[in-house]
Amino acid sequence: MRSAFRWMYVALVVLAVALIVPWAIAQGSQGQGQMGQGMGQGQMGQGQMGQGQGQGMSHYDPSTVVTVKGTVEEVQQGTAAAGHQQMGGMGVHLILKSGKETQTVLVGPQSFLTQKDFSFSNGDQVEVTGSKVKYGTSEAIIAREIKKGDKVLTLRDEKGVPVWSGRGPQ
Repeated sequence: MRSAFRWMYVALVVLAVALIVPWAIAQGSQGQGQMGQGMGQGQMGQGQMGQGQGQGMSHYDPSTVVTVKGTVEEVQQGTAAAGHQQMGGMGVHLILKSGKETQTVLVGPQSFLTQKDFSFSNGDQVEVTGSKVKYGTSEAIIAREIKKGDKVLTLRDEKGVPVWSGRGPQ
């Protein structure tokens, strides 16, 4: 009987890890954010998380990678981008003007940028490569790499795994 309970416990732990790890990676900030609110209808890898209340945010998708050049209009730190508070979007976000389009770029935790001695200011000219995803009721780019002048900041590997997670390129 003890063996059966042990196997049930192990199965529950494995299930919890399988659900939480992709969510934490998508949050881009080591588990910060609100589970169940923004992840309701957003895709997470092959499945979906919960029945939250937000429209959700899609997971990094290598098949939707784009490269965009533009000017940083605004740097948002520590809070969700305007209109996306439901998503628990902690970290650095850029509002990027590219031609007539304005894009939201999801960068990553401020602590990682500080560690890499990388910062952004209004007016910076940047080139962003990343996955274009659903973000609330609009779209955003989850940045994989950002070039600013002669500096290159690598944020994620080709599959979208964040460098700061310890599993991506260092």
